[in-house]
Amino acid sequence: MIIYMWCKREEGEIYRDMEALSKMRGSDDMDHNNKDEEVMLPGFRFHPTDEELVGFYLRRKVEKKPLSIELIKQIDIYKYDPWDLPKVSNVGDKEWYFFCIRGRKYRNSIRPNRVTGSGFWKATGIDKPVYSVKETHECIGLKKSLVYYRGSAGKGTKTDWMMHEFRLPPNGKTTNPLNPKNIALEAEVWTLCRIIKRVPSYKKYVAPAVAPAAKQSPVKDSKFKNMQL
Repeated sequence: MIIYMWCKREEGEIYRDMEALSKMRGSDDMDHNNKDEEVMLPGFRFHPTDEELVGFYLRRKVEKKPLSIELIKQIDIYKYDPWDLPKVSNVGDKEWYFFCIRGRKYRNSIRPNRVTGSGFWKATGIDKPVYSVKETHECIGLKKSLVYYRGSAGKGTKTDWMMHEFRLPPNGKTTNPLNPKNIALEAEVWTLCRIIKRVPSYKKYVAPAVAPAAKQSPVKDSKFKNMQL
């Protein structure tokens, strides 16, 4: 009888051990699946147009409609120097994309703060409108071009790093009519930034062609004799 109870307890322990092992394997499979989901899809390339960046990605960010896959990471790009941004980007090999909140240089100023640890971003030209490709051809966003300078303002050295800053127009339409005021406030805050490093073009030096020297015609003997006379 004692031996029987011992055998039963042993079987129960084996069952519990098998159940725990099964749970552990299931947990390992879940962790393995999660790791697989974090791996980028083979052959995936992310090359959106200006209209797609503004009309789809930025608008969904402003209207708080997140995607299941985080293609564009949200960071404060002004806490990084531009050469460090590719390391924290989710996608891109020659262009890198980020959502960023527009910082203010002063508390009561609308002028944005674009200073980083090693330099600053300087705007070039005026904002360019981004138009919809649909029949309406309405303005759906604004695009600002900036160049990065190393050093302090006024003494900075121009680099090959560029940025396109996209934002929604202040009076743009929204697909979420429930909170139009909140959407307008969000549109003033959020930007979508595309970081690019220009490849400098070096033109091969070609020496200017030298015209061949003119040949002098030989002096005839008769003329030479007349000159001597």
